[in-house]
Amino acid sequence: MSDSASEEHTGKLPPNAASQLDLQLPSGTLQRFLELRRQHGDIFALDLPGDGAQAYVVSHPDFAKQVFCTNHSHYRRHILDGHLTLVLGQGLLISEGAVWKAQRKLLQRCFHGSALAGIVSQTLTANTALVEHWTTCARSGDPIELGAELVRFSIASNFSTLFGRDAPAMLEDIGIDFVQQLTAPSRADTRRNLLLLRQTKQARARIATLIDSRRQRTQGDLDLLAQFMQLRLPDGRPMPDEQIIDEIFSVLLAGHETVASALQSVWYLIARDTAVAARMVQEVDAVIGDTAPTPAQLGALSYTTRVIQEALRLYPPVWVISHRAQCQTRIGDYLVPPGTIVFVCPYLIHRHADFWPEPERFDPDRFAATACRDRHGHAYLPHSVGPRNCIGDDLSMQEMLLHVASVLRCIVPRHVEGVPGNFSDGFTLRTTTPIYLKPQLRQ
Repeated sequence: MSDSASEEHTGKLPPNAASQLDLQLPSGTLQRFLELRRQHGDIFALDLPGDGAQAYVVSHPDFAKQVFCTNHSHYRRHILDGHLTLVLGQGLLISEGAVWKAQRKLLQRCFHGSALAGIVSQTLTANTALVEHWTTCARSGDPIELGAELVRFSIASNFSTLFGRDAPAMLEDIGIDFVQQLTAPSRADTRRNLLLLRQTKQARARIATLIDSRRQRTQGDLDLLAQFMQLRLPDGRPMPDEQIIDEIFSVLLAGHETVASALQSVWYLIARDTAVAARMVQEVDAVIGDTAPTPAQLGALSYTTRVIQEALRLYPPVWVISHRAQCQTRIGDYLVPPGTIVFVCPYLIHRHADFWPEPERFDPDRFAATACRDRHGHAYLPHSVGPRNCIGDDLSMQEMLLHVASVLRCIVPRHVEGVPGNFSDGFTLRTTTPIYLKPQLRQ
């Protein structure tokens, strides 16, 4: 046996928190992890119900690097939410092994370069509608509740990236309620699951009909569906319709709630800091001017990018990422038995005082080039890292930049009441506390 192999079979066990973990991650789990980290440090164990296995919670960049990069082949993604397996088929979000590797290689080209710019441009309509609504609220003096506003916006924006000019009809046919069910916490409710499966079948049939009609269309489309339809497998065949629909469902599920969560944090933080807001407005005016923003201009919004990055640090939309050990391995000096579920917690890593001085403070200049130079490469994980990092990380950043620039050309929000807290069930950071802002028209 090699030295490296023998090392994997030795090691100590992490501190046991002497309590059980509900894998549905009910409300209060994040606050519980924060307290247990204070008590036990950067790795601790919790018991799992049923089979005697354990979960490890890790909150150090070195440990994240081992799970996501150095020893990534020792782990498989662990799906916490039963809704994913009900609706996603073999989409990139949940596929594994050789299937995942082939899909990732095939789909990667859709999220970069000119393809990415074309997809981002599809969201201008959704942004225009939101700015018009917030302008009406500014004139009437009515506050807005960020959570509901941004969920509606992010679903509309997500449909635009997927379906372009067909988005309004597709959203009407598929329905906002169905999309929101996809990311609702799963429950052992057979009747509800059967209803979800029936609605999923109807939505898939609607997408299949659109694919058929697109083949008869002579004018070019720039949305994700068009990109998927243009892809060719290694043998030259087009991607099968079933796989296209699986990938569309992956984007539907992963794309809207994470963007809504991120933008809620962005606007909350901007609305409470007038100096940051003023600096952003100045940059948007200098880069964008009096016309609608375009994808080509977004790279010049350097300070606005840093604001979004800092918001993602403080409130990462995916606050915990779960993997299951496929073999006996190690994290640092700690033994990881096969079957152990490892929760890497970006929320805790992003507030680790050894890597983020005054971690609770909002400071976009943490992401200036000079500040990033010597930072641990795994201290910031809003999109995960390694082979299974989020394929749409550039897309989501471009969409958020376009959104923020579109709003700040006309409106600056001011905080009224509410702070993020009382986070709800699941792995997405959803605050149940209403946050109210008042849009103010720029003079």
